[in-house]
Amino acid sequence: TSLIMMKFYAHLKNDLPPHQALQQAKLDYLMQDHHKHLIQPYYWAGWIHTGKIKSAKSKKNQTLFWTITSGFILILIVGILSQLGILSLRKYS
Repeated sequence: TSLIMMKFYAHLKNDLPPHQALQQAKLDYLMQDHHKHLIQPYYWAGWIHTGKIKSAKSKKNQTLFWTITSGFILILIVGILSQLGILSLRKYS
């Protein structure tokens, strides 16, 4: 149901790993007032998580790491090339 997915993404936004976010979303769904037939597993058990268990926060940290590392490598290459005389950073008069 859409209620489970809205809760799932809300929990992901709060940095829960996907498998825990889905579990909590299902529990939240079951705790709400529904008609008796809507709490049957038929309505909520079909949602399963597949794939890697990483939080969105770890992906942000990984992106930051690679951005900083790439910048450092670029500065290092420019410095080496300028020291070897291959790349001149001075203007000729």
